[in-house]
Amino acid sequence: MQFRLIQTQQALQYIRYGLNRGCSLSQALLQRLEQAKIRIGTWLPRGVSKGSIYQFEQGGKLPAQQNEAVQLPSGGVLIPIPNTVPAVARYLHKQLADCKKRGTKAFLLAPDELASPSDSWVVRYEPIEGVKMLFLNEEVYFYVKEDGSFAAVEKILRRARSLAGMFSVVVFAHGDIEQGLSAELTVSLAKLFVVRAYDGESFLLVKFTDSWEKGVLAGRH
Repeated sequence: MQFRLIQTQQALQYIRYGLNRGCSLSQALLQRLEQAKIRIGTWLPRGVSKGSIYQFEQGGKLPAQQNEAVQLPSGGVLIPIPNTVPAVARYLHKQLADCKKRGTKAFLLAPDELASPSDSWVVRYEPIEGVKMLFLNEEVYFYVKEDGSFAAVEKILRRARSLAGMFSVVVFAHGDIEQGLSAELTVSLAKLFVVRAYDGESFLLVKFTDSWEKGVLAGRH
């Protein structure tokens, strides 16, 4: 799996389209993108052609996981859809862990736009692997703090859902999420965010370079 920088403007069209249909956090991200300096990259296998990289809504970029195929009672075969969740989780967990080492408050925040505070499973929700829940503007969000485990980061990536099909967003920001931050304030504190792409197979990484150490994207993505 290879992380590579991609052309910002082409990626922004896909990102804006997905965010435009989303929650208050997505709307705040859209507003910040109007003025922010950013760099964008993605995780894909080395063999993916340059042209295919910009087909953000199409899957088939990752090789099928034939070794994990499951034989069904009907005689058919179920082949899991490959994805880069583990690779992206490692990257995001490192951002949290680095903050913890420095004594900096930080968090990941992911909306579940298909959920409502009144849903029975939401009402009964108990934190799993350190993944907690909060409500903003009657919207449901999951979050992980700087001391969160790798398993928690993986879980929040999978928990994120949106009304825009396979599109979803997870924000990494500095600050104390448990101090009642609004969506707008959260986005102002954001250092980066990831969105689902390629029919759920991988993600695009968006870094706000106007609020991040110069050169970090190219050097340590």
